[in-house]
Amino acid sequence: MSQVGIDGGTSAYFRLSTRPVDPALAALPENPDLLERRRRQAIAGGYRLTQHDPATEQVTLVGAGAIMPEVLTAAEVLHGQRIVAGVVCLTSADLVFRSLQQRGRRDAGTSRNTSAGCSRTSTQVPW
Repeated sequence: MSQVGIDGGTSAYFRLSTRPVDPALAALPENPDLLERRRRQAIAGGYRLTQHDPATEQVTLVGAGAIMPEVLTAAEVLHGQRIVAGVVCLTSADLVFRSLQQRGRRDAGTSRNTSAGCSRTSTQVPW
């Protein structure tokens, strides 16, 4: 936030919704260390809501804001079909994009596969 509104800095865009979202869906940790970790992840651009090992995921669902209840419901539906789905709540798609861009420049071994106009990198976001 220290870079918002200064020359050469960044900008912020907030879109508020009148749709109520249950704050309990954020599943805030009670442990102070884990709560601080969640705070840092939220500031960095996003956090995982699922607790299982990410290596076991067959799919990762990503959402932001008022759509998160549907994302969580989709994960439950997939679980019922024996598909392990991770859930990530984005707080800043821009920060995550810039982080992946920087990581891609640092990682000389990043592989890219393109198919049907989509690009996928082997770089993992640390959630």
